[in-house]
Amino acid sequence: MTPNVLLRHPFSFSIVVAFILLLADALVIYPRFRSPLRNIPQTTGRENGRIIFESPRGKSALRWIREQPDAELIRIKNAFGLPTILCSGPDALRDILNTHVYDFEKSWGVRAFLARAIGWGLILSEGAEHTRQKKVLTPAFHIRRIRELYSLMWEKTQILQSGLEADIKDHPIGSGGFGLVELSEWSSRLTLDIIGPAAMGRDFQSLTTEENPIADAFLEMLRPDRSRLAFLGLHFIIPESIVRRLPLKTNETLNRIGTFLRHTCYDIIQEKNRELMEKGTGLAEYDILSRIVQTGEFTDAEIVDQMLTFLAAGHETTASALTWACYLCAKYPEVQQKLRAEIHENIPSSTTTITWDILESMSYLNGVCEETLRLYPTVPATIREAVRTTQVAGYTIPKGTDFILVPYAINRHPRFWGDNADMIVPERWIDTLPDGTTRPNKTGGTTTNFSELTFLHGPRACIGRDFAKAELRCAVAGVIGKFEIELCTLEEPKVTGVITMKAEGGMYLRLRPIESW
Repeated sequence: MTPNVLLRHPFSFSIVVAFILLLADALVIYPRFRSPLRNIPQTTGRENGRIIFESPRGKSALRWIREQPDAELIRIKNAFGLPTILCSGPDALRDILNTHVYDFEKSWGVRAFLARAIGWGLILSEGAEHTRQKKVLTPAFHIRRIRELYSLMWEKTQILQSGLEADIKDHPIGSGGFGLVELSEWSSRLTLDIIGPAAMGRDFQSLTTEENPIADAFLEMLRPDRSRLAFLGLHFIIPESIVRRLPLKTNETLNRIGTFLRHTCYDIIQEKNRELMEKGTGLAEYDILSRIVQTGEFTDAEIVDQMLTFLAAGHETTASALTWACYLCAKYPEVQQKLRAEIHENIPSSTTTITWDILESMSYLNGVCEETLRLYPTVPATIREAVRTTQVAGYTIPKGTDFILVPYAINRHPRFWGDNADMIVPERWIDTLPDGTTRPNKTGGTTTNFSELTFLHGPRACIGRDFAKAELRCAVAGVIGKFEIELCTLEEPKVTGVITMKAEGGMYLRLRPIESW
């Protein structure tokens, strides 16, 4: 359209000028001169689109945090020039996770994707609904009830020991009694066999059966795969209702597994309802499902969602942590030896009956477990969207602003953890008393609760945190006490995973039984 033509058509000319001015305002004037976000420190480059595909997820965020260690927030530009805010300081994290927690929600696309794996339970509920659900569910996760489960956890860990011994005999490697073992699947089956009885009163027996459809379903659903990462990425740019209709193999897989798991959970709930009617309220005292059903606060459909959440999140957290704990012990033999010495001193034999006070008082065991959870948080990154205009670390945040929380980066932040933030240092979590004895601490020597985000903090903190840590103590004590572990290769495992942190291709390690324990 030539200038003369425009002058002969003033209305069209006005539309063109208005469009150019709006575009200039959106891309140049507003972000540089009027946006309340303009004073937030910014990264160089436009790299946040890569975060979802990088390995490990969160390494770019860690680099940005190290470049600006004192920043509370860091502004990242994407390929379209739109800002995403990285939370990097304790004040910002406190505002998002505690002070103004309900001003922020997971984006709808991500929630819809996650719901296909973990249901619309506590993790994905928001606002008043989240408050209601957490109030009902919290009593079932009281520390006293969790401590009642240590005997169950230890019993299942002993079954794991037997399975690992058989696997070692079937896959000998070199001399000296070592066998090649893939630990990821064993870890997943162990934690599934713990969460099943504890949460649902159902023993899936995945450790002792050749085929187990429940275990296989979760292993397939959470399998690290670049196509799954790409599928997750679609939820950021395309409405979930459209993504579900795309002719993709991932859609077919998730639909099949989701349908199977929902039907399984529904059948278990119906069976539980019948048992409660026949046997009364005293049934399965440690069974979380029994307590939830007895509250009368949820419909059967809502309970199915909660059960999916407990099954997926409840077993995957500890399974991932156990795998990485074994890797760290193989990589650092001195840590493994010191840990095993403490285990054997406090637990004379793997057949010893375990009580909560034995494991919770073991300083080095707790230090190794805490460092594993710090260095390899199960969920390395998550996102939030401001659902209303709010305040974060002194900045006014407009509605619709996207935030990224990166536990992987915060847990390694040198501002919190010092120059050796990337190293496993179990002693961080140990206090030495005046009489020379030691005891575990809960801070790792840091000065803020927001220095570690593995389980988040505040009202949205993971309700199963104490359960997961109890499981991990049992599992690590059982495996490291019973087996010597060595690396198969000096090559670092590639960290990947769609939702959780996994070793690409599995975690293969050399194990040898310790016959004297």
